[in-house]
Amino acid sequence: MTKINIIEEILKEKGPKRSSHVVRELMKRKGINKKNASKQVSRARPPIIKIKDLLPKREVFLYLNQHKNFLYIFYKALLETRTSYGVAISSIISRGGIILDSEFKTVSGSPCKLKKQLSYTE
Repeated sequence: MTKINIIEEILKEKGPKRSSHVVRELMKRKGINKKNASKQVSRARPPIIKIKDLLPKREVFLYLNQHKNFLYIFYKALLETRTSYGVAISSIISRGGIILDSEFKTVSGSPCKLKKQLSYTE
């Protein structure tokens, strides 16, 4: 089994996951260290799809095309990692999914431009 195939197999069995979860599973299944498992995840190619730059600590969200529910699981990952994106999405959902532009700074909890973070002025 190739490196990429085992990651695809993990995602088929377990569903969409944060890269840290896939790394732990690789370590358990293959008996490799964290650094090698992380490198394998970073080298993963299609059919594995990655969402980058939205989770903290350079973590990536991994899923396959067959995962039709990946957005909900990604949203849960945003909440688990306590990102400002998760807070903003939760606020919008709690108001029925639509808010006025003028309400976003209050609703998101990010009223001013912050370095490397979600803010109203971006």
